[in-house]
Amino acid sequence: VLAAGSWSVAMCCSGCDASAEPFAPRSDMTAHASLAQDLRSALPAEDLQERLLAMLQLVDECLVNAGVPYWVTGGSLLGAMRHKGFIPHDDDVDLELNASDWPRAQEALGAVGRSFRGMGEWLNSGVQQGRIFFWGADRRFTTSIDIFLRSDTPLQALDEFPSEEEVFPLRRVPFHNITVSAPSSA
Repeated sequence: VLAAGSWSVAMCCSGCDASAEPFAPRSDMTAHASLAQDLRSALPAEDLQERLLAMLQLVDECLVNAGVPYWVTGGSLLGAMRHKGFIPHDDDVDLELNASDWPRAQEALGAVGRSFRGMGEWLNSGVQQGRIFFWGADRRFTTSIDIFLRSDTPLQALDEFPSEEEVFPLRRVPFHNITVSAPSSA
């Protein structure tokens, strides 16, 4: 719950806490400016999505040039379909590919591919997840892309993951000023 003065963002969503203080509209401009600033602070930093887009462009170019099929998934797929880019509050990139293609993907991505760190299984789905990292110039701050590796062939439909028939053939869709691979049924 993001606190914004005496009002919380959760109060505007369905299923809100009925015991919470009711929203009291304020008419003075200072309160509105403060609320707007509080809401903006819940969004990712303006340059984060720019960095993520540059990272996505690099990954896309490397994988496409190497003939490694991948597709946007999760919030990135939702953003591609609804906004032709990031969802306004999104702070990451989600990519999916066949686990059998991962060694070729790592080779195509070079140092970025070698930075992959597995993070276990996504919500008891059998789908392995991990991240590839892009290191800052000072080597302290990183930005990453989430990778979901599908091991079943053909791909089986899972609660949060599409089937082989829903994914292939892949199609290219706009994502800001680039195009990315997406499932054919999206």
